[in-house]
Amino acid sequence: MVVGNGLIGQTFSNYKDDTDVLIFASGVSNSSTNELQEFEREKCLFLESINTHGCKKTIYFSTCSIYDDSTSSSAYVKHKLEMETLVKKECTDYIIFRVSNVVGNIGNPNTLINYFVNAIANSDSIKVWKHAQRNIIDIDDVKFIVDCKVKSDVKNRIVNVAVRKSEFVIDILYQVEHFLDKTSVSEITDKGSDLEIDTSDIHEELSIIESKKGEGLEYIYSLLNKYYSLS
Repeated sequence: MVVGNGLIGQTFSNYKDDTDVLIFASGVSNSSTNELQEFEREKCLFLESINTHGCKKTIYFSTCSIYDDSTSSSAYVKHKLEMETLVKKECTDYIIFRVSNVVGNIGNPNTLINYFVNAIANSDSIKVWKHAQRNIIDIDDVKFIVDCKVKSDVKNRIVNVAVRKSEFVIDILYQVEHFLDKTSVSEITDKGSDLEIDTSDIHEELSIIESKKGEGLEYIYSLLNKYYSLS
């Protein structure tokens, strides 16, 4: 069963008729929001979903922003931590996947890459923290990793879904500029900190992904080619 029709929900649509697995993919799309009703909506829908479908294994998507000093105290992150606690309390068989910044083929303007692409294309000003880092991952690689864990004996665990190394936001911006062959209108601020995410639980899956798409900025550039090239 799949709850949600956004990027994650559509990506995991092959589970829609699976009565053993509940993919809950109807979270809050804008991580910058402070709208309490959005958080309450997700909570209520989650409780309704597990009570209605009663699947054996519940998959919940949380966020790697928990590890980011600049966002760890935000309303969104606090909500996600509360949701994780709820999943642990209400479900006897679950996996919580904390996912980093996803790139996919659905245009959520709130994602980092989409924001950069749109801002550069429209010559909008971009404020960048010089020392800030972000971790970018392909939605197809999220799917691969989650599928592997669902099919394994992983149970009642939190699994980080991210690439091994986070990149400086300013370097990601430069990659987008290079790809678009256009210089951004950017304002660099001397702020930010490193983002470290433990990916030891998905070491084998990442090795397979890296063998096909490379690592670091090479990986990010491959995603720009995949999702933003003009057909």
